[in-house]
Amino acid sequence: MNTLQHLLKLLDKHHAHLAIDGRAEPPELLLRLPAHGGANGTLGRYAMEYRLGQQLPPPAPPLPEPLESNPTA
Repeated sequence: MNTLQHLLKLLDKHHAHLAIDGRAEPPELLLRLPAHGGANGTLGRYAMEYRLGQQLPPPAPPLPEPLESNPTA
């Protein structure tokens, strides 16, 4: 089992979600854990959100446009 599979298994076990906050500048990675309630309606755990910071590489600069070659010249 590779690292990504372990991470997905852990997220699934805790019903957690990874998301990207595109409104932040620069965009940040978020880890969200939902609230957990007991069988009798009591709250076992509050919902939490962790900002993991900028974990994404900056976008690559655009490639320059290719120069047109003139085959008749």
